[in-house]
Amino acid sequence: MNIALVRLTSLGDIILAMSSLQVIRRSLPECRITWVADQRFAEILDHHPDIQQVVKVDLKGLKSRRPLAAALAAAYRTLAAHGPFDAVIDLHGMIKSAAVATVLGGPRYGFSRTIRKESLAGLFYNHTIPVPLEEPATCRYATLAARSIGLEFRPSDLSPPQPYLFWGPEDGAATAGYFSGERRNIIFVVGTSAGYKNYPAEGFVQLAELLGENILVCHGSKHPRQSRGLSKS
Repeated sequence: MNIALVRLTSLGDIILAMSSLQVIRRSLPECRITWVADQRFAEILDHHPDIQQVVKVDLKGLKSRRPLAAALAAAYRTLAAHGPFDAVIDLHGMIKSAAVATVLGGPRYGFSRTIRKESLAGLFYNHTIPVPLEEPATCRYATLAARSIGLEFRPSDLSPPQPYLFWGPEDGAATAGYFSGERRNIIFVVGTSAGYKNYPAEGFVQLAELLGENILVCHGSKHPRQSRGLSKS
C-alpha cells in the first residue's frame, strides 16, 4: 500500500502527528509511506525508518517567485510526480494542505468539519473521518491515519510509545558536545510563534535549577533567545 501523509507545519504538530507512523507500520509492515511537509520543518522527518520518502515543499516561497504561474505549474508537476497513492491523508486540515493532497493524486481523507482548522478544506476530500476532539493530539492524528486506511485505533495502541525522532551520523557529530554522560539530558523548548504560549524565562531558570541536570535550550531563531532573556540565564 502506498500512503501519503500531509502535515506541513508547525514543528510541534509534525512531531505529534508522527505518532501515526507506528500505528500504520504495525498493521501494514510492507506499506510505503511518503510525508509532505514545509521545507522549514521537514528535516525533523529525515532518517525516520517508517518513512520512505520526505517531500519538502516551499509554499510560502511561491508567492515571491516570478512569473507566479510558471512557479505554480512547476510546483504542481513536482508534487504530482510522487503519486498517485492508495490513500492521501491530510493531517493538517487547512485549505493549503488539502490542495496539496489533491495534487498528489489518490483517495483523500481528512478530519470531519467539527475538528479541522478550515471547514472549506473538506471540499477537497473524498472521505472525512470523525475524531473525538477531547482526545490528546497524538491520538487524534493516529485515529485519522488509522481509520483512513481501514484500521481500528485505540489510545492504548500508542503504549508503549515508540521513538519519534531519528538522526544520521552527521547529526550525532554536530551535537555530541552538548550531551552529558554523567547527568540526565533535558531539553527545554522555550519559544513558540504565538507569544501568549511562551512561559517567562525566569520560570525556566527556576525549573532548571530544581532539576540540576544537563539542560539544553532549544530555540528556532534569535528572537526567543534574546527577547525571553535566556541568553543571560
